[in-house]
Amino acid sequence: MKKTILSLAVLFATTFSFSALAQTPAATCPAGGDKTECCDNFLFEGIILTPEQQSQIEALKASCDAKAKADKDAKKADRKAAADARKAAKKDRLNSLKAILTPESVF
Repeated sequence: MKKTILSLAVLFATTFSFSALAQTPAATCPAGGDKTECCDNFLFEGIILTPEQQSQIEALKASCDAKAKADKDAKKADRKAAADARKAAKKDRLNSLKAILTPESVF
């Protein structure tokens, strides 16, 4: 009796585990498109930007990407300093975005 219950338990466990393995995670952004553009598209959803604001944001993105690449290439030894630098860079980017956007940008 114990062997039958044990074998049924193993059968059910393997049956359900195979269906879980068949699922694949989504490789694209939930908003659609490429992962590199996903964050920007999702971030500015519902905001109307002027061409001047769009060019300023693109320039800001390019400078932040270049700075991040330079920081990554430097390979800092101290993890705490690297984390503080990332936090400061994120805060600077957010403050720059706040300076670019106006109340009229949101509809």
